[in-house]
Amino acid sequence: MTPKPKPKKEYLVVLMYPDYIASNYGEDTFVFHTTDHHTSTAAIVAAQIRAHISNGRRSNSPLDFACVACISGSALKAEEIS
Repeated sequence: MTPKPKPKKEYLVVLMYPDYIASNYGEDTFVFHTTDHHTSTAAIVAAQIRAHISNGRRSNSPLDFACVACISGSALKAEEIS
């Protein structure tokens, strides 16, 4: 018998921009909402990659975006927060 795959969860991830590209106060966070990941680690990595791409790849690496918070089961969407 094959094991059942884990159900995907809903995550809200808040990232902090790297100091070298966050020039204006209040524009230094990136909020990402996802329902496509099984673990918080996968959600954080996806958020870092999305932040890197949406920022025009100005950061040296997606890993330069530091995770401030990763909330599981949040009903909030990024559009509602920003």
